[in-house]
Amino acid sequence: MYPRLVARARQAAAHGFAAATIELPGSGDRPRLAGAEQAGADLRRALEAGEPVSDEIIDALVLPLVDKAVPEWQAALDVLLSLPEIGGPVGYSGE
Repeated sequence: MYPRLVARARQAAAHGFAAATIELPGSGDRPRLAGAEQAGADLRRALEAGEPVSDEIIDALVLPLVDKAVPEWQAALDVLLSLPEIGGPVGYSGE
């Protein structure tokens, strides 16, 4: 997704917006989230079998990510908005 994110950031900057990106917890070089690999395997297994994806699988994938990502985004926005060249309002775009 990296090229798509870069294109989105460049487009935002071309329209006068400041752009920043944060690698999501558990992705890239960041430490993996506990249980995420198992939840991913469970998701793939359900999809390959043509079965519905349970709420438990979705929760196991999404909730740990949200628990870690939201405070990081809040801290990043606080730092960015403290810079004199950046003012509000702000927006968020994610994958």
